[in-house]
Amino acid sequence: MLEQCSCGSRDLRITGSYEARQEFDVEIKRVVTEHRLIHCKCGSCGLVSKPESNLPSNAFYSEKVKAYAVYMLDRHFMSYERLKEQFTDMFELSISEGSISNWRREFANKLGKSYLKELKKLLLACKYINADETGINVAGNIIWAHVNCTDKYTLLQASPKRGSEGITASGVLGKYTGFVVADGWSLYKGLATIRGIQSCFAHLFRYCVDITENYKQKWANKVLDFLHGLMEESKSLNNAGIANFSAKSRIKYNLQYDKPLKDGEAELKEHDYGKSHHTWRFLKRLKKEKSSVLRFLRHTFLPLTNNEAERSLRPLKVKQKISGTCISLENAQENLDIRSFIATAKKQGQNVLSAMLKLFINPQDFILI
Repeated sequence: MLEQCSCGSRDLRITGSYEARQEFDVEIKRVVTEHRLIHCKCGSCGLVSKPESNLPSNAFYSEKVKAYAVYMLDRHFMSYERLKEQFTDMFELSISEGSISNWRREFANKLGKSYLKELKKLLLACKYINADETGINVAGNIIWAHVNCTDKYTLLQASPKRGSEGITASGVLGKYTGFVVADGWSLYKGLATIRGIQSCFAHLFRYCVDITENYKQKWANKVLDFLHGLMEESKSLNNAGIANFSAKSRIKYNLQYDKPLKDGEAELKEHDYGKSHHTWRFLKRLKKEKSSVLRFLRHTFLPLTNNEAERSLRPLKVKQKISGTCISLENAQENLDIRSFIATAKKQGQNVLSAMLKLFINPQDFILI
């Protein structure tokens, strides 16, 4: 507050208006809470007793400490060694790698009791599921991480197999009755209960660009322009609440789809490419998978890329580069279960650390929406 005016007068009166300046700070400290079990002596028999308690004996770590450790390991890919150092430097807590590993396992076990079951149930009720897979290193061997996800949920499953056994290992796609958004891998098409496949446009675009740039094929660029235009139109219809293209538009676009493929056959015949060349294989694929590519004409809510699934798998590669590989299949599944929780929490706008703490305290009270 001013002591005098610039004119020299000290007759200053408070006007009621002010400027506020805010300073933000954080407190980094260890908090120790002592719990005392009071011993009582019976006045009649002299028996000394104490109340029952579910608290561990002697010193123990709170659920907040456990949640923070798992959060730093699996959300920010910190190594065990660096996390131990952080606990020492910031909180003056000396925590062993064994304790941290046990907390991760405890969190993963709590996920398995109810959270993952509910997550699978919600995925089974979705209109579509994005599906993909990637290899991850486990003790020097490659296993497969399979993802089933939407814009609201993510479920990751570890499997030694990439094929049908791995695809259905999570217990979702083996009995799913909606649409699957996937790349061109044929095994997804073999799922018995699904309504159909929507081909990923991002994969098709990459092939088109490659064939256009490296083999100078004009037909591939025509396919690219055609599909890109349909993609934008589908987004506009879906945003406007229109569930499908009109019957007239569907007929028109089905006919237009065939035109650049016919041009492609003529163009490829002018070059000395064998029928096994990947330009021919891609052309045949577009013809064979026409119904999958144009599935969205009747269902504009379907996403036209599998980017959601690829984004769900990318952190697994990042973690592997930063903080090492998994030591066993069981350890890999723990990692994927926790990653499923983190990805789903982020999609639902939750504070990941707070969500972890809530599930640590009482997994039965954790509600997925």
